[in-house]
Amino acid sequence: MSNKLYINLNKTNMEALGIMGFIFGLAALAQVLKLKKIVETLKDEVNELK
Repeated sequence: MSNKLYINLNKTNMEALGIMGFIFGLAALAQVLKLKKIVETLKDEVNELK
């Protein structure tokens, strides 16, 4: 009985970690895209100054 409960809790915990990882991955991707945009803008500004 307790072993089955432990397996269910473990599965729920793994699902929660997976969801947290997915959200973390999306946040990281958003930051990378934002930084990429900033770098492109800076490149354009540097080229204008030349």
